[in-house]
Amino acid sequence: MAAPWEQYKSEAGPWQSYTADPNAKYKALEKTPKSDVTEEMNILETGAAGLGKAFVDTGRGVKQLLGIGDQEELQRTIDDEKQLSKPLMDTAGGVVGNIGGHVGMAVAPGGALIRAGNLLKAPGAAALGKSLLAPQMTLGGAAIGGGMGALQGGIQSVASDETRTGNMMLPAIGGAALPLLGVGGGLLKGAVEPLYSGGRDRIIGRALNTAAGANAPQAIQNMRGAQVLVPGSQPTAAEVAGSGGIAAMQRAASAVDPEAYATRAAQQNEARVSALQGVSGTPAQRTAAEASRESTAGPLYRQAIQDGADPVMSKVLQPQIKNLLQRMPSGVMEKAQELARLNGEVMGKSGSVQGLHYVKLAVDDLLSSAKQTGIGAQTQRGLVQFKKDLLSVVDDLSPTYGKARGTYEAMSKPVNQMAVGQELAERSINPLTGIMQPASYGRALGDDLAQSATGFNKATLANTMEPQQLGVLGNIKSDLARSVAARDLGRGAGSDTVQKLSMTNLMQQSGLPVGILNAPGVGRLGNWAYAQTDELMKSRLAEALLDPRQTAQIMQAAQRNPQLARAIEEIRRVMAPGILGGALSSNAQQ
Repeated sequence: MAAPWEQYKSEAGPWQSYTADPNAKYKALEKTPKSDVTEEMNILETGAAGLGKAFVDTGRGVKQLLGIGDQEELQRTIDDEKQLSKPLMDTAGGVVGNIGGHVGMAVAPGGALIRAGNLLKAPGAAALGKSLLAPQMTLGGAAIGGGMGALQGGIQSVASDETRTGNMMLPAIGGAALPLLGVGGGLLKGAVEPLYSGGRDRIIGRALNTAAGANAPQAIQNMRGAQVLVPGSQPTAAEVAGSGGIAAMQRAASAVDPEAYATRAAQQNEARVSALQGVSGTPAQRTAAEASRESTAGPLYRQAIQDGADPVMSKVLQPQIKNLLQRMPSGVMEKAQELARLNGEVMGKSGSVQGLHYVKLAVDDLLSSAKQTGIGAQTQRGLVQFKKDLLSVVDDLSPTYGKARGTYEAMSKPVNQMAVGQELAERSINPLTGIMQPASYGRALGDDLAQSATGFNKATLANTMEPQQLGVLGNIKSDLARSVAARDLGRGAGSDTVQKLSMTNLMQQSGLPVGILNAPGVGRLGNWAYAQTDELMKSRLAEALLDPRQTAQIMQAAQRNPQLARAIEEIRRVMAPGILGGALSSNAQQ
């Protein structure tokens, strides 16, 4: 007795051969003259037979096209098969299997090109494969889909009562149908969107995303996180987006409402000038601070000079005083005597508190004029060290003098800070218009400014200004810089896009070339149809670009959801026009 599996194998009949040949089920069915043969077949069996029919039909069609074999015999076989296969193609399994076979053959060229392109690193081949596999919803996509459908129908076998041209028509129409529906839907969508506010915002958002290009996500992030650097200086979208495309759109849109943008620029300038004045104070405030310093430290200096040196310390410090007199730079003593004379005093002994005080003032003068007089770096370092040693001796000789000097230095700090701020304003603000000049401000803000304003050659911004003041000055510079960057980046194209938002959107949504707008009559028609909506969108765009966060929101809302886009792409790929055309070609034979 045979084993169960051998018995099954011996009884398998057509299934046994089908495992080796996918067309065997259909070939076996084809040789059976009974018209009701499908009555004893389940859906899997009719599906397998329908699948085999697709491949057999295509094979016979290729033989017809190429003239392979006995054509008369081939024609009789095709005619007979058409009658015999009618019961099969009346079953659900037969139809589904047959369509599946045609789908597989329709997918094969595109899939092969995609794989070859990926393996050979040939993006052009892969792109071509994708276009064959799933043509875009454009007129070009309709042509590709129709061509694929016609090709699939054209290689099928042709019975005596059929024509090859007739077999190609239905698949060609089917292949072009979905892309044409996409074009029509896009036309309808593009025509209606400008007519309501939500649609206009989506058009504006898409235009901004297109302008920003690959940088759109980063531009959106930058605008969402927009910071006010100077209180009262609200940035525009272009000033924070970091996108030349957004800047170009803003430059074009600002012409729609120049008053709003001029007002924003004036507000920004006013805020920057006000922030700088917060550091510099007014001339009256500086004068009051200098007077207060003089009224507080002056009496202490005079008291120290009147009291003179401590007798004990004077004897103890004689070696140091002698050393200072020997090291005294050339011309310093003469300068000290001249300063005393200018102040209506007679300079006392060079070793007295008064004498050493005027020596200190003379050294200060030399250091403050170092750049003008051309004193070298080594000489400057020597003068600084000499002054340091001198003050150490004077403070020991007269504690009152040390107190006076400490008081003067402490009260000089706000005076010096105001001096820096006022000189910066003088260098950077146009005295006729009151407008801060970005380039002038940037050039002036440095340690040279501190040295010039305070008169101290070793002064720096860091050791003159408070950290909070440095932050204000730096923020003003950054605020100016981003305005200049937006202005320079915005010199690209953008005006034409802003002027034709409605018609440009119509072309893009339908897949038609935007260049059609330049065709005779098209631009005029667009102006007539969408003149009002374009004006509304230009005003809306100009308004939105004044608010970075609002611009980011409009751009974000107009972007396609990535997950939804992938799902739509998969559906489109499965229902690709070329595949649909190929499937319809099977019905063209019935």
